[in-house]
Amino acid sequence: MRTRLKNLRPRTPKQWGLALLVVVIAGYTAWCGLLFVVQDRLIFRRSHPDARPAWPAETELSRTLTLDIGGGQRVYARLLLPQPTAQPTQHPAAIVFHGNWAAAAEAEKSADVKDLLARGWVVLVPEYRGYSPSQGLPSQEMIAEDMREFRRVLATRADVDPARIVYLARSLGTGIACELARTDPPAAMILVTPFATMREMAHAWLAPGWLVRHPFDNLSALASLDAPVLIVHGTNDRNIPVEHARRLAAAARNATLLIDDGTHNSTPTDAGRYREEVGKVLGRVERR
Repeated sequence: MRTRLKNLRPRTPKQWGLALLVVVIAGYTAWCGLLFVVQDRLIFRRSHPDARPAWPAETELSRTLTLDIGGGQRVYARLLLPQPTAQPTQHPAAIVFHGNWAAAAEAEKSADVKDLLARGWVVLVPEYRGYSPSQGLPSQEMIAEDMREFRRVLATRADVDPARIVYLARSLGTGIACELARTDPPAAMILVTPFATMREMAHAWLAPGWLVRHPFDNLSALASLDAPVLIVHGTNDRNIPVEHARRLAAAARNATLLIDDGTHNSTPTDAGRYREEVGKVLGRVERR
């Protein structure tokens, strides 16, 4: 009886503190384990196929490119051509990388793409692996492999000047564009609402960066890129803090930073200023 009563004595503050620490560690470990398992869904946020716009039909000036990725699966991209000119020429070209919850079919109709086509540029808008109608499972490595092949196809076209290919990207697309720039440097880059590294984005979920399987290190990619870079960000961006853009601009060798008061989805809010800065970048490429 005495032994039982002894065991029923209240715990000391030290014992309660140790018990609480064990609970916190176990809970945090479980949280990190959950994030590790579901991180692909958090990084590659795809809208449901039924909610995505229909894949456009081919026309004389818009075509579909297809990559066979094995297992009967394919990845797609839209190739958009400017109005033909009287004399055959090699056009500058742009690859447009959309962000999450978006689609190549939507980006094809964007003001950026319309402006590029009006300037006489060839435009490629890839749909990432795993983003309908493209098939397969998305990952940094596999998407980068797809983008390298799409770029090769674009650069070998007779109507494209391979020395004047520009990357224009938004949000998640900035990570894909920067990863491609490591192996296939562009003539210039335009990055809208970019992040520094995906591992830093993990901190918003209270997770250590080393858990991230798709690091997308834009900082180191820009540090080694010898090309003009325009970085556009909004001070009211709650998804990716504007500090990411400032650090990227500081890391890049030749960067212009355009800051407005936009959110993640509304940036740029000053369309006139944005087009002016984009026009400067494109003009430098066109004069080559």
